Amino acid sequence: MIRKIYILLFLLTFVCNNSYSKSPPPGTGTSQLPANILIMLDNSGSMAWDLNGNYISSWTKYVSQPSDVAVDSNGNIYALQVSNKKIKVFDSSGDFLRNIGTCSSTYPTNLDIYNDTIYVLDYYNASVKVLTPTGNCTKQKSTGGYWSAWSIAVSNNHIFVGGFTQRYQSYIRILDRNSLNQVAYHFNYPTYYSMSGIDVNSDGTKFATASNYGSKVCLHTLSGTSLGSCTTVGTGSWGGGNGDIRYPVDVAFDSSDNIFVTDSGNRRLQKFNSSGSYVAKYGSLNYNAPFRFTWGVGVSSDNKVYVADQQNNDIYEFNNALTSWTKIGLAKSRMSIAKDVIKQIVQDPELTSGANFGLMEWGFYWYPYLKLRYGCQ
Repeated sequence: MIRKIYILLFLLTFVCNNSYSKSPPPGTGTSQLPANILIMLDNSGSMAWDLNGNYISSWTKYVSQPSDVAVDSNGNIYALQVSNKKIKVFDSSGDFLRNIGTCSSTYPTNLDIYNDTIYVLDYYNASVKVLTPTGNCTKQKSTGGYWSAWSIAVSNNHIFVGGFTQRYQSYIRILDRNSLNQVAYHFNYPTYYSMSGIDVNSDGTKFATASNYGSKVCLHTLSGTSLGSCTTVGTGSWGGGNGDIRYPVDVAFDSSDNIFVTDSGNRRLQKFNSSGSYVAKYGSLNYNAPFRFTWGVGVSSDNKVYVADQQNNDIYEFNNALTSWTKIGLAKSRMSIAKDVIKQIVQDPELTSGANFGLMEWGFYWYPYLKLRYGCQ
């Protein structure tokens, strides 16, 4: 039998040494006596299902093969999926909002958000697709080449596209952000070795590249369309120590120009300061600790760090110090939703200042099948 969540609020007379009853609800100002409110909650097994009646397990995920992640000015999180060529959008709390397309992309690999406009890079035809937050495709253009472009970053005036024609031959194309016309082209400057990730800082003065095959992350000065020489980020070693990098996939700046690198060969996320020196890390070579394969990385305006784990089908949200994390886009059970609602109710000062609360649980799943908890004043 399909059960629904029932949260029933009603006025109840609790039996204490002195018994009182009150009909007006709290907040009306018509009585000096607190109201008695009983919350009734079904705790049966179906409460572990989602709202659509689907069973939730450790394999239940809303995201499938995410390759990149970006955040808009409202804190909404956009996860680009390789599996179905769509973007899943979640709010800042991780609740699912909507699916949007990617302008008929063949193989979308990377995305960036600037001024709440979405820029998607299609590996096929090296195409740039421009979308609204709701998924309307406003413009698109091929930058030249086939099966070559891999990464994208956007600044006030320019769109930067990074790719490689061969393993040892990489490039950066710089486009005018409005027209999508190419205004500069850098080929092996310096040698990027299968460049897989790029980013530009908030004021457009620094540029970072991640070279997957070369296991190297570079920090460049940026002036208009001119790139400075490479300052190596980290130790430049292929090892597994602090600051070592093996097969990086993506790179991102925060508002202080700290640099975050998805160090996929070591299954971890690393943080470096604005000069490229090691600061912190999270993850290890052990599978699912917490990563299986770190891929894209994005940073929000409030400096939260988001990582796409393609093989685990997960999006992680980290604090800026990389000391804590949570997952975005997990299926929510009926019980967790009910608990969230109850928390909002009991944290409302208009209610808590003028009411006594009780909780009754019932259902056949857990013994005892009926429990009642209450307090009296």
